[in-house]
Amino acid sequence: MTISPSQLKALVESELTLIHDARVIDHICHHLIEPEMVVREWTQEDEGQTYPCWTVFKHLPSNSGIAYCEHGFGPVMPWGIVELSGTAADMAIGMDFNWHFTLAEGWHNSMASADVPIWRVFTGRSPDSDDWHPVTPEDTWQSAGVNLEHLRRQNPAAVYEIDTEDYIRIRRLP
Repeated sequence: MTISPSQLKALVESELTLIHDARVIDHICHHLIEPEMVVREWTQEDEGQTYPCWTVFKHLPSNSGIAYCEHGFGPVMPWGIVELSGTAADMAIGMDFNWHFTLAEGWHNSMASADVPIWRVFTGRSPDSDDWHPVTPEDTWQSAGVNLEHLRRQNPAAVYEIDTEDYIRIRRLP
């Protein structure tokens, strides 16, 4: 299936309904662009293979964006964090850890998400636990990192993670 720009815009609108934090929606919407097709190299196998990827989100301060691609990782994880400019290697589709199931997940894992003060330190029984509880108020990514290191020094046996309320909720969906 080849998606059209109008279908992709509708898909982005649908993806935004998965997000419940108005600050995140506002930030994403501020950086949305008209879909731009960029042909990117698939470097995982089949040397020289290229695929069209549609950039829909641009974050110029980090030279990164979010693209939708039906190929490569796309059949399963179509939302990728991509470079906006650089060498041919920079402009490739990239590694699997940059590709996500939803636009929200891609944004959450992008450098752009650090712009929004939604980050908290959570504690839980284990990294795979469904029993996560916030232990700090919302703050910037940088401040949450300072809080995380402080808490880890205070209680090295505890499990801590930086995350957001919305993303913790999304991860728990069946």
